Amino acid sequence: IHTFSAPLFILVWPLFSNAYGARVFASIIPLMNALRLYLAGTGGTGDNNNDRSTADGSENELAQAISRSGNAEEALGGPFVYVMVLLFFTFFCFTDSPVGVISIATMAAGDGLADLIGRRFGSNNKWPFNKDKSVAGSTAFVSGALVASFGLISWLTGFGVMDPLDLNTIDLFVRLLVISVVCAAVELIPAGDDNYSVPLSAAILSSYLLT
Repeated sequence: IHTFSAPLFILVWPLFSNAYGARVFASIIPLMNALRLYLAGTGGTGDNNNDRSTADGSENELAQAISRSGNAEEALGGPFVYVMVLLFFTFFCFTDSPVGVISIATMAAGDGLADLIGRRFGSNNKWPFNKDKSVAGSTAFVSGALVASFGLISWLTGFGVMDPLDLNTIDLFVRLLVISVVCAAVELIPAGDDNYSVPLSAAILSSYLLT
């Protein structure tokens, strides 16, 4: 869910019009997901028993799907930050610049694959300064962020919904690689929530390197 939800959402952006208001309609999707996560994490329900029973079942299923322990309160942690970041960059960046796309792709594909690959293949290659992270996970982070960022930018510019960057393919690839490597290093810092530190770092770097 973490790895593919946001990139799949960006893949449908060419279906929206070029009107400025299109970003408002696109933002409704992460906004509704944020509301669902809030309800899942707080136990918010309807006013009557039938509504309450239906809501409980739906939101409990959501909490089970996105949490590692099954604790519904986890929905208000990383997953909630994830959709709020998606909402922010969808509304304020959308297809105007690559900053939002890169920030979202790095958070979703980079950080998501780091967790998946790190858990499976990282037990014997932990970083000495952070035993919760691994070389395998960091490698997956860089690869996932790079491929997702490059692929999504190519997808949007190919459909004509984002202006082509004034860079050749190699220059773009190298700059995205730099962004991915630096953000992978940020993800290793054992403080804060990488669901916001990673996209924030990606936004700053891409603003400097690509705009």
